[in-house]
Amino acid sequence: MKIRKIVRNFFGFSRTETNGFLVLMPLMIFVIFSEPLYRNWRAQAPIELKDETHKLDSLVQLMAMSQTEVSSSLAPVLFPFDPNKATQSELTSLGFSKTLASRIENYRNKGGEFRIKQDLLRLYGMDSSLYVLMYPYMLLPESLVKREKFVTEKINVAKIEKIKTDLNQADTAALKQVYGIGEKLSLRIINYRNSLGGFIQTSQLKEVYGLDSMVVNRILKNFFIPDVVEPTKININTASEEVLAKHPYIKYKNAKAIVAFRYQHKAFNELDELLNIKVIDQNTFNKMKPYLTVSD
Repeated sequence: MKIRKIVRNFFGFSRTETNGFLVLMPLMIFVIFSEPLYRNWRAQAPIELKDETHKLDSLVQLMAMSQTEVSSSLAPVLFPFDPNKATQSELTSLGFSKTLASRIENYRNKGGEFRIKQDLLRLYGMDSSLYVLMYPYMLLPESLVKREKFVTEKINVAKIEKIKTDLNQADTAALKQVYGIGEKLSLRIINYRNSLGGFIQTSQLKEVYGLDSMVVNRILKNFFIPDVVEPTKININTASEEVLAKHPYIKYKNAKAIVAFRYQHKAFNELDELLNIKVIDQNTFNKMKPYLTVSD
């Protein structure tokens, strides 16, 4: 009764309002303090991680076994070879990837010839570390003295160290070695390269946002783009509008027009049919053509 009287006098409540207030107050206190008490109780409860620990141990053991199997199956067998004559199976056993071995054979079938050891670096996908490993086993001269005349010299390690790196194989760590390129620019270069499907000419570096001509020149002193490049290609007969629109040279307007044209006229038989689409001019077509295909 004393509490009711104090509440009524302090707040000016009626008898009914006072009774309601006295009932509501304990409920409000309970609601306010229940959540912190519950969290404190949950924090002190022991966490059982036996099942998760067992799963993690099994996963680590499985990964270790897989890594051992892969490393043993991919161990290269080094022997003297001529890249102008070696078969695909011989190249893969040396340590070349199946894609690179096939690319070497295609290059030879098109009339290409490796005249000196460094010619192998002109191929798209040829890693400089693999080149250094294969260098002593290549049955090719290091340089040409006169036309159709070769000279044999000992391996010059200094020359190997100065060899430029394929820009399409460079990672952020390699790019950051160039003065003027930091974390953001190196990531931007790689992201743009991946969105294109690979660089096919040096002028494309100027399309990377934030790269000025001085930095581009420094990049080209340390990296190169191979003469023979097979970029990742998009099949315009099967690719969705979203996939097409992500390419820097196609974008949304052209992607939408390509899908609409394909829907009206069925499949494209050749890439030149893209010029029948009004929104695609000759310049745009020339830029996107190397990255497109009409077959798998």
